[in-house]
Amino acid sequence: MNDDLDTLARQLPDPARHDLPGHRHQLLRERFMDQISADRVGESAAQPVPAPPGRMVRHRRILVTVTAGVTAVVMALWMVSAATLGVGRFWSGQTEAGELLERIALVAGSSTDIPPADQIRDDQYIYVETYGGNGGVVLTFDDEGQPIGDGWELVPLEMHTRQIWLSVDGSRPGLLRDTGRPRDGEVVLEPHGEVYLNGPTLRYLTTLPTNPDLLLAKIYLETWGAGPNPQQEAFVTIGDLMRESVVPPRLAAALYRAAARIPGTEVVDDAVDALGRHGVAIARTHDGLRTEWIFDRGTLQFLGERTVTTETPGSFVPPGIVTASTAVVARAIVDRPGQLPG
Repeated sequence: MNDDLDTLARQLPDPARHDLPGHRHQLLRERFMDQISADRVGESAAQPVPAPPGRMVRHRRILVTVTAGVTAVVMALWMVSAATLGVGRFWSGQTEAGELLERIALVAGSSTDIPPADQIRDDQYIYVETYGGNGGVVLTFDDEGQPIGDGWELVPLEMHTRQIWLSVDGSRPGLLRDTGRPRDGEVVLEPHGEVYLNGPTLRYLTTLPTNPDLLLAKIYLETWGAGPNPQQEAFVTIGDLMRESVVPPRLAAALYRAAARIPGTEVVDDAVDALGRHGVAIARTHDGLRTEWIFDRGTLQFLGERTVTTETPGSFVPPGIVTASTAVVARAIVDRPGQLPG
């Protein structure tokens, strides 16, 4: 297959130097999606439905499910689509962030924290515990559009503990306990039966491609039209998966390698999660906000995520204000909802 890819690649324009007219991109995208539908090999296709209640994801438009069986022709079309998406160095990810993400991928791919997927039963549950909260900044202006005082007011983070239990195959009710909710914060999560990228089960995650180029192509297609732009939405989608899912090691490695192919990623030398743990971060900035994935500097284990304001010309909001912060406390496989690991 690699020889086929090389042959096809040589026949395509260099995405770093060429652009395609809009109608050509649409044609390629339609052919891409048609090819995906025709080329599923040995995989069952999950149907997109709304995310189950309680998951920390935003609604996104769903377009297509990509499986590991797509062919070299689809890969070639993805290479051309790089011109539209602005992927740039999408093959190698040879940037400072890309090099760090490769090290993180190697660690994630060799993790033994969770049993292999074939040793996890369908009647079991994933358990994820996080601690964190959201705040923000309120802009204040008078009737003439002039700032009142400094022009902004800080809304402090409202910190809370969140525990979620989700069925491995999505067929059984789950459970959410959140100290930030009323009535003791406990909610039964009814099964929806069918899943998609931003509302996955563990079984669904095992069907995703572990080739980072195909995986990133799937993320771009499935979130097409959502968020401010494809690159930022892809970055946020990967972060959502890493924060509140139990991701199989090979897929986790592929997600980090896919992130290395997203333009605009950078390294933040020191970032602090919601538990006060310092680490190094992979980040991406959009519209005055920097989203950071925080990793332990020594082990490169994922610690959490936060959002920080950045220096923006014309903005009244100073840089460095944390508007959201989450720390991962625990992940495990357990036998029933409400059961704690250990």
